[in-house]
Amino acid sequence: MLVNVHRKATPNRGDLASAPLSYLSGHDSSAYIDILDCANPCDKIQRDLDSAAHIIIGGGGLLDNAKFSNSLSELITKYQKKIIVWGAGSNSISNSERTSLLGLNYIGLRDFTGEHAWVPCASCLSKDIKDAIRNRGENYVGGIGILENNSGQNTHLVGNCGIPNIRRIGNKKVSMAEMTRFISSCDALITSSYHGVYWATLMGIPVIGIPTSSKFYHMKHKTPLAKPNDWIEALSDAKIHPNAWEECVQANIKFKNSLPDAVSTLEFI
Repeated sequence: MLVNVHRKATPNRGDLASAPLSYLSGHDSSAYIDILDCANPCDKIQRDLDSAAHIIIGGGGLLDNAKFSNSLSELITKYQKKIIVWGAGSNSISNSERTSLLGLNYIGLRDFTGEHAWVPCASCLSKDIKDAIRNRGENYVGGIGILENNSGQNTHLVGNCGIPNIRRIGNKKVSMAEMTRFISSCDALITSSYHGVYWATLMGIPVIGIPTSSKFYHMKHKTPLAKPNDWIEALSDAKIHPNAWEECVQANIKFKNSLPDAVSTLEFI
């Protein structure tokens, strides 16, 4: 059995799309567990964790965040030798928290810092991303879009900066297909969502990030950052990274192939 611990009980579409195991086929059995249920697990979750051949932690902003620290500490203490960190990243609000990954053998982080292997969010493997790239002409509307991170306590209301007819969407209670179609329809995207920045980068859409935590500061493909009501000047600095999707896919393939047989022999869907 393989277990994927991520942010499962949430309306945030980026978090829901971040579980690497959901993009793998060929495993006999699997379980998906919310990170917050791991500090004091119920009997069912405890049995799943105990019986798992490997426990994948990620993706999503699970590190350096006090909200998840007890769960991560419990998992790492009990299951150190079978943990795989895959596509998780820093998500500190106050910069006071630091998650220790000492003793873990398999670490791939979405943060491009050189401290660990760079393994971006596995959502780059999603069919919705591929469809949005392939069908951009059909989806195209034009203009600037705003994608709000409208779930959680750190919502930033992004302003229009005086530009009329801006279209908006949130990342709460929407499908990944809806989000990716919206992103691909724009000439440029302004977003307070980590996955808004990431998916726009994969699609070759110029994007400006509105930071809500440390998760915005360690992306391999650099994105201009701005304040919620002061992003218009940053538009001229937004760049397209034409090889981003291929780089991210290949990084996930390379990492998967480096893992124990129970995972490395599986195929991406």
